[in-house]
Amino acid sequence: MLEAGESNVAALDPRTSDTDTDTHANHDTAEAAAKALSDSALIDQLDQGEANKQGFEKSIQSLRQAFENTLVDRLGELSNNPTSPVQDDNRGNYYLEDS
Repeated sequence: MLEAGESNVAALDPRTSDTDTDTHANHDTAEAAAKALSDSALIDQLDQGEANKQGFEKSIQSLRQAFENTLVDRLGELSNNPTSPVQDDNRGNYYLEDS
């Protein structure tokens, strides 16, 4: 399961239409997690990029980085869980324990 969320700061944005939902939700695929991003989060990132005349890649860079950070945090949590098969080599590399 992947966890996707958006900052609670978005709840203060009047363009955010759905502020009553939980900020974190579980999704079975990365595609589902990406689709779960609110319209306002995507529009906000593109708006920031447009103000600086950045292209699509640069304008969503912070979303991509936040997603990667969440994945690394989650993998770290799994590697610290003795019941999980996820292991790490203490250098930021994660792998499944050999059976």
